[in-house]
Amino acid sequence: MRVNFRSIGKLGFLLVILGFFMPVSCQMNGFQLADTLMSLDSTGIALLLYGVFILALAGLVVGALLMMGKNVPAATDWMIFFACIGCGVGVYVGALNDTHVKLQSGAYVIIMGWIVALIAQSISSAVNDNTTQRNVRSVDKKCRQCGTIFSGSYSACPSCGSSLYEEIRQTTKDGSNVEKKRCEKCNAFVPSDVFSCPKCGGDSFV
Repeated sequence: MRVNFRSIGKLGFLLVILGFFMPVSCQMNGFQLADTLMSLDSTGIALLLYGVFILALAGLVVGALLMMGKNVPAATDWMIFFACIGCGVGVYVGALNDTHVKLQSGAYVIIMGWIVALIAQSISSAVNDNTTQRNVRSVDKKCRQCGTIFSGSYSACPSCGSSLYEEIRQTTKDGSNVEKKRCEKCNAFVPSDVFSCPKCGGDSFV
């Protein structure tokens, strides 16, 4: 069973939300602290504090979409993550860096949530990169000299040693195979029944 680290990372945002309802500082939770900052004419800092909560909610929404099988770009995860942390750092630098102000349990739960999200999203990105590289390496190639079909990043046909193996076999959605050949001029792969490269106009293929 494959572990979906991208979805697990959204549990980090859940911790951020839970921490917001706990005492963050001065025996106040995130909402109470934001209201206090508003009353002290620190509206900008209060909005940043609200931003931490709203962005964490956005992270959970992305997690829900992923669980429903929706296609959400991975870059969205990182945008929400860094924006959420940025708001938190802005609050700390702007209002809570006074030596008399102490962070409480809620703040540490929020930080823990960020750490969980960071670790899970980093692992997810690494796994996706490895999967992409593995898929690229596993594309079937067909040697035009001897007809051998093979996979891997070979520089020559493992059967006959010929370097003219650049015809590629790909499986379409309906399960049929489509053979392609490589344009000598621009190295683009085109269908084997094409006589002129649609990319550069070249007519020599290998």
